[in-house]
Amino acid sequence: MRLGDAIGQIQALLGDPKGQWVKRGYILPLLNITYAAVNLNIKNASAKNLTAVVPILNIPAGTTSLYKWQNATAFAGQPVAQQNPPALLAGLFDVMEIWVKPAGVPVQRYFKIRNIGTLPHTNPSLMNSNGLGGPLYYSMIGNKLEITPVNEPIDIEVTGKFNPQMLVTDDDLLCTHEDVWIPTCYESAATAGVERSNPAILEGYATKGQAAEDNIIAELMRQKQAEPARFQRMCRDSGLAQWFWN
Repeated sequence: MRLGDAIGQIQALLGDPKGQWVKRGYILPLLNITYAAVNLNIKNASAKNLTAVVPILNIPAGTTSLYKWQNATAFAGQPVAQQNPPALLAGLFDVMEIWVKPAGVPVQRYFKIRNIGTLPHTNPSLMNSNGLGGPLYYSMIGNKLEITPVNEPIDIEVTGKFNPQMLVTDDDLLCTHEDVWIPTCYESAATAGVERSNPAILEGYATKGQAAEDNIIAELMRQKQAEPARFQRMCRDSGLAQWFWN
């Protein structure tokens, strides 16, 4: 559902379909807070619906941090028109895989890099004779994605889990689940009921919103049940064998 439609639903729930007091400027912050809270509850149960694959092309040589793409900070020394790159990694909270290749070469050159706790002080080249890349690693440090600096531009593909972005325009989608608009609308109306001191709206809509939220979580967890889990042993990068669930 689009943001504009969701606002219309909330206005109807609050008995103000014409938006005389439930104006967009009033309800939008409450809706965004509710949307974030609903998604946090869903994420804590199962974040499988928050997975995305994001390519970033032509990352400058020597780049050590991808935080620029997490919050759109400017590159030092670049013209104003080229600053503030798109925040393609905004909301990233869990990295699953990263694939890298030299910038501009065919996609067949992508190779997977490993996650390690401390990045080595190296400056590898990817344009080696076998075309498989050098010792390149990544690490998520303080919720900032860091990589080994490379001495040439690279293309990168990040598979991870992302928090949804704030809703701004009427065409923005409530996209984390096809039914996430139901608890978001009910609980946004309940939040407005708190401000308007209407306990009937607060209790009734909060209960309906929580029930819808629970149903979404139950559905996502049923989908996860199709993935087998088994107790096994595996050697980590450190060489120590550990028991874990997979």
